[in-house]
Amino acid sequence: MFSTPEKRQARHILIRVDAAAGETLEQAEKTIKEIQDKLAAGEEFAELAKAYSQDPGSAATGGDLGSFEQGMMVTEFDDAVFSMKEGQTSEPVKTDFGLHLIKLEKIIPLSVKPLAEVKADVITQFQNQEAEKEYFELLEQMNTLVYEQGDSLAPVAEALGLKVSTTEFFGREGGLGSSDKVTSNGKVIKAAFSDLVLKDGLNSEAIEMSPKDSVAIRLNEYQPERQQALSEVSEDIKAELTREKAVNEAKALAESILVKLQEGELPESVAQDGIEWHQVGWIDRNSQQLLPQMVQAFFSVKKPVEGQAEWKLFQLSTGDTTLLQVTGVKSNEMAEEAKAPLMEAFNELNANSELNARLQMMKANAEIRKLDNYLTIK
Repeated sequence: MFSTPEKRQARHILIRVDAAAGETLEQAEKTIKEIQDKLAAGEEFAELAKAYSQDPGSAATGGDLGSFEQGMMVTEFDDAVFSMKEGQTSEPVKTDFGLHLIKLEKIIPLSVKPLAEVKADVITQFQNQEAEKEYFELLEQMNTLVYEQGDSLAPVAEALGLKVSTTEFFGREGGLGSSDKVTSNGKVIKAAFSDLVLKDGLNSEAIEMSPKDSVAIRLNEYQPERQQALSEVSEDIKAELTREKAVNEAKALAESILVKLQEGELPESVAQDGIEWHQVGWIDRNSQQLLPQMVQAFFSVKKPVEGQAEWKLFQLSTGDTTLLQVTGVKSNEMAEEAKAPLMEAFNELNANSELNARLQMMKANAEIRKLDNYLTIK
């Protein structure tokens, strides 16, 4: 775990063998022999690689492949490199790429970091492994106990030194969100409303909430679905009615202002408390200046004619009402180079649609007879 595997640094000269390109094995062998003769005469491997190698990735650097671990190259090449001695040049090695001459430049042996450097990491990893082992042993004990003594969690808590906690009431939509990681967990919610827990009154099995957290649950108290009393919801109703009235009043005010604007009043003149006027400038469909739904609304406004601005009343999901003014529209001229791939995609889509339509028509008009023996065909 704390070692660096052996690496080897090599150079190679590749002569391709590709019948389709007219590069035969005989020609490659002849070239390789010529290179071997020059090596025997004392010429440098790196210089010959620059002159002869057909590997575009390494020829310019004298065939240098850098350092690599065993298993990173194709099998034949890998076997040759890791059976050579430092400084040795191989016999021709045949791979799917062609014939190679390989020179092993350097062997970088396996190295292990000194214990002093990794002691803290070793201790941490060992502790984590032991903790994980103990966790799963306890989890197995929990599962056994919640099953064998399914009418109570007390024996489990006592045997494993755990604490039984009681949650607040929660429904099928869950509890208090991220503030309560138990009742907001989907697995816990599903178990809580299962027949085993809700109807039979038994313990659940251990529920894994995360790789480091598991719980077992049982029913403490159940409140069936019911109509809430007015006293329980009166404040919520009051707030909703107040909001609804405010939304309607805002819309009515916006409609009255829109009439004034369409009659020629300037937007700045109708600004008052609670009413703001903003000039946005030019926007496109991907504009980040405004909310996406507002951008979409702008692009649904009619184009202005002869410099006459167009208005639209638009209500946001928050209940706020907005008046949108469009004073001009710019055409988006697409560059010619961008049109070609779009036209190609459109034509392909159109062709596929036409093909599908023709197939459907053929099926609709075809006379199909099913023979009895089709039932026996596997």
